Amino acid sequence: LALCPFILGAQIIYVINSQSRTLSRIDLQANEVENSFAFLGNVPNKLVVDEDYLYVINSGDNSVQKISKSSGLTLDNHFVAIGSNPWDAVIHDGYMYISGLFSSRIYKMDPVSGEVLASVVVGAAPEAMAIWESKLYVCNAGNYAQNYAGSSVSVIDLESFSLLKNIPTTLNPQFIRVHEGVIHVSCTGNWADIAGAICIIDPQTDELVHTVAIGGTPGNLWMDEPGTAYVADNSGYSLYSYNALDYSPLHPAANPLPFAASDLIGNNDFIALLNPNWGSNATVQILDHESLSFLAKRGY
Repeated sequence: LALCPFILGAQIIYVINSQSRTLSRIDLQANEVENSFAFLGNVPNKLVVDEDYLYVINSGDNSVQKISKSSGLTLDNHFVAIGSNPWDAVIHDGYMYISGLFSSRIYKMDPVSGEVLASVVVGAAPEAMAIWESKLYVCNAGNYAQNYAGSSVSVIDLESFSLLKNIPTTLNPQFIRVHEGVIHVSCTGNWADIAGAICIIDPQTDELVHTVAIGGTPGNLWMDEPGTAYVADNSGYSLYSYNALDYSPLHPAANPLPFAASDLIGNNDFIALLNPNWGSNATVQILDHESLSFLAKRGY
């Protein structure tokens, strides 16, 4: 079973099940799990949610699948580009920006018509993205065959839709988040002799200003309001944390939190952890936001 990220909206959690090509919908208030809420395309990878629709990035189909939030029915499939292998998307000011893992491009799409309006070349293997003010920040994982050479974060000016600069990072940046006006980039490392780290970028200068040596294989990250950053483990076996304000490690790979998570998301009330349980059914574990005590578990 291969699982990909989940998104939290109100009391609804969505989980992409890549191998079965389905979308699970977990309603926490009603205590209901619908494992086949929607049927997805080839190699579904990421999910983007707005007020009305769900958008699933189907890497194998080079498309964005538009799904009804209420019924789970597919409303449209927007083609991106041949050989693009879209990986992630963000919506901002009426446009959707899509990273093309194989094409090294970012695509600007009209999410209503599905028309690709423009594209810009960034670094090698662009993956996750985040927006700060009028700039788009793109994780370039680098060239896998050359030990992730070219690992960087590209900065795109959204008004002109042009590349401003590439910021070198540690190996294999795959996830990114903005917190308190600072860019946090989770770099997984090379899965062998070079451990993962968190790179801190100042968007005022677009310079790398700090590196958190968290170790392990860090994946997606989420910050609470007090300023603790929780980091999932890309292998799904650990959960790390660091101080998102002074960047000091709290629970690095050498001393992780007592949870397993391949992905995570949260709000002011709770944190949801995705545990892939390799070889069996996966679960989403709900923890109290402040104490990290167990609240509920949802299998699917």
